[in-house]
Amino acid sequence: MSTKNSRLMDVVAGCSIASKKFNAQGLANLAWSCATMQFSPQPLLQDIGEESLKILHSFTEQNLANMAWAVAKLLWREASPLFSAISALALSKMPEFFPQALANMA
Repeated sequence: MSTKNSRLMDVVAGCSIASKKFNAQGLANLAWSCATMQFSPQPLLQDIGEESLKILHSFTEQNLANMAWAVAKLLWREASPLFSAISALALSKMPEFFPQALANMA
């Protein structure tokens, strides 16, 4: 990672999202971005997990797939309650999923 990216990641890691109004897509995208960069600042991930659980009912199938992938990719063990909730919600919404969403959840 370049020095510029390293500094940016330090700033991102220091952010707290609890006071911000992230929607489901924003939380899923933030988690996905962290996983894509293999970047796992624990305080930020904890905030993402806590805020996601509060609004999980509003996650689309794409949001669920992105968040589940991020949890798995980051080996985010502290997100076990979130992953369980994602699994339960995904199972209940499975009949509504489009083929792409089903593939993403696999």
